[in-house]
Amino acid sequence: MKYIISTFIIVLSMLMFHLTDALQTKECTVCHVSHSGGPVKKPLTELCVTCHKERIQEGEHVVDIIPKYQVPQNFPLTKDGKLTCITCHDQHSKEPMMLRLEPMTLCNSCHKK
Repeated sequence: MKYIISTFIIVLSMLMFHLTDALQTKECTVCHVSHSGGPVKKPLTELCVTCHKERIQEGEHVVDIIPKYQVPQNFPLTKDGKLTCITCHDQHSKEPMMLRLEPMTLCNSCHKK
């Protein structure tokens, strides 16, 4: 129960940051070099963990690896085929947790039973 509550608080704070500070105010320069978008200021993982350090703790959201499973074509990977935060999260989405699909559908897209 404690884990569920802390996860909810983290997700809610993450969502509020993106919706209020970056997306709704159109402050593209929080992540991008210019206000009109374009290149991001840092490599993706480094950029995301600037605000979301807790998401890469041991056992959490493994990124910057080549996936062991087949990843659907519409889930972006780096040029060298590695997972990043935006493989599963659409950083410009206004949906809760900015997931590309519903949670179980998303996970089961790659992690087949």
